[in-house]
Amino acid sequence: MNLIFLILTTIFLLIGMYFYIKKTNNKKKQENIIKYSVIPSLIFSIIGHLLLSSKIRKDMNWGNSIGVVTLQRELGLLTLSLLVVTLIKKEIGIGLIWGIFLLTAGLNHIITEKKLNEVSIIDIIYGLFLIRVFSL
Repeated sequence: MNLIFLILTTIFLLIGMYFYIKKTNNKKKQENIIKYSVIPSLIFSIIGHLLLSSKIRKDMNWGNSIGVVTLQRELGLLTLSLLVVTLIKKEIGIGLIWGIFLLTAGLNHIITEKKLNEVSIIDIIYGLFLIRVFSL
């Protein structure tokens, strides 16, 4: 599952970078990055945390304690909430929120696991990219 995560998150990042370097104004760049990078990334996160949660826990060696299950579900529900707000309100500020979350989640993976891994690195890179784009 980590390989799928790494590949898809890299694709979301590359799609975002494509629209970032495209010759358009900042507002249009942000709107395109929300549509084609952030929204698919949110959907992917929702699928992982809500629909494939037991597989994710197994692949990450998280165990199945009630705390882990609850926290994972709540993370999926938070991500679902961000997606709903983005779809209804067309809110580009969600891109900044998602970027900050990805950056801090990546750092948290390093702190908890006491090592760098592909999940933490791609979360940090994608998070920093989104922070840059939506802080303009």
